[in-house]
Amino acid sequence: MIVTKEIDILSLLEPPSDETQDKKLIGVEDSPIQPASVIMFDICRDLGVIAFRAEDLDGIFVRFRANGHDEITHVKSERFKYWITEKFFVSTETAPNAADIDKLALLLGAEAYGRTKHRLFTRIGHADEKVYVDLCNEDFQVVEIDGGGWRIVDGDSAPWFIRSSGMCALPIPERGGSLDMLRDFCNVNDDDFVVMVSWLVAACNPHGAYPLLALSSEHGSGKSTVTTILQRIIDANTTERLAPPKDADALFAAGAGRWIIPFDNFGRIDETLSNHLCRLSTGGGYSKRALYTDNDSFSVSIKRPLILNGIALSLSRLDLLDRTYPIRLESIATEKRRAEKQLYAAFERVHGKLLGALLTAIAAALRESDYVPDNLSRMADAETFVLQSERGGGLPWPVGTFKNVLTRRENAKIDEALADDGVAAKILELMENSETWSGTLKELLQYIADGADEERKYLPQTGKALGRKLEELKPMLRHVGIEFVKEEKRLGYIITFTKCDVNIPF
Repeated sequence: MIVTKEIDILSLLEPPSDETQDKKLIGVEDSPIQPASVIMFDICRDLGVIAFRAEDLDGIFVRFRANGHDEITHVKSERFKYWITEKFFVSTETAPNAADIDKLALLLGAEAYGRTKHRLFTRIGHADEKVYVDLCNEDFQVVEIDGGGWRIVDGDSAPWFIRSSGMCALPIPERGGSLDMLRDFCNVNDDDFVVMVSWLVAACNPHGAYPLLALSSEHGSGKSTVTTILQRIIDANTTERLAPPKDADALFAAGAGRWIIPFDNFGRIDETLSNHLCRLSTGGGYSKRALYTDNDSFSVSIKRPLILNGIALSLSRLDLLDRTYPIRLESIATEKRRAEKQLYAAFERVHGKLLGALLTAIAAALRESDYVPDNLSRMADAETFVLQSERGGGLPWPVGTFKNVLTRRENAKIDEALADDGVAAKILELMENSETWSGTLKELLQYIADGADEERKYLPQTGKALGRKLEELKPMLRHVGIEFVKEEKRLGYIITFTKCDVNIPF
């Protein structure tokens, strides 16, 4: 128990100066004894601390004033614990214990449940048809973007941003740059460069959904370096590349503390992971029991841009393929190789201009927000945002370029996915010199398994599983001119493949 003292609230608003550091507050001997948690709760109220719940994240969060700006963090974060401990010590000349701070969290949580939920943003947010980018610097500055351009504003006047411990400051954006400057740091052909820049612009659309950028290459083509640079432009982080996630917990935890999620050295993607990546790309929630001893749960609902790189990145699943912008990095000639230190130093010299050019591209999209293109791909929101930016003059190429490139790439990635898929590849082989083929599911299963020693474990093991796989492949097979029908006969299901018009839209 702590004997309360008369608290000088003004002295708590900022750390005490050298002149007042040794000055003691006057105690009130006949004051009632109060628990430390109650004293801290009163301090929070007096200093304007706002406890609240977030719309998309479970837990209790607090907004408090520190060092001349407002900060937002989880009520049990180290940052808030140190802040309230310092205020409590100034008030009582004693330190609270861990149990006191836990009780304070309960009191603030009780208060939060009586308030309206707040929308929290990580790095990129929006309000009133404007986009905001958190620079994450010590001055808590934010970039405000609308159709008229962009400007740096004080973070207190922007939507509520939350920062994780790994988020790093972005440079002050500069005018006069161009996204074409990114060519110096990625070894890609012209079409792939258009797709890469378009992905970067789409990643800044605060409303999502977000294409998954898949970088593939041979050894020594700079895929990890390109991954790092793309992330650094808009979402610098102390952890620049993540290992492939082992489960949904790791995947959604990564998304809760950063904007762009960069995964390094991806291999084969199984069905479960593919589904989770799709949810994170186009929006979806994840929930699990908080404790095994109760029925409470923890949930998160987020959308995030993702980067996956790998030597042989397999994306044969149609749902994930639809959400993917694939890029093939070209081999770097020996005479053009640079040490990482030199390359990153060169990037830092132009980082501010690249960021400014990206902000200009966002402003161009907002300026053309009434433009509604037709014949859109599966990732319609992303495509629309890029086309609006292109129409507004925000991209370093003529109007119409992105649509033409995207159409070619959509066709190419389907062909590549079919060739990479064990079942599809055998069907293409089967129909290479035939106009039609008919047989039972069992016969087709045996044909697909023949010669597939190492890949056998990834192939359907039963006729039922093969039937599901064929339904998944149907749109892609039709795209390359192959249709099939499945008929139930006395001997089982009969599959009949026939050649069809390859111009049927995908």
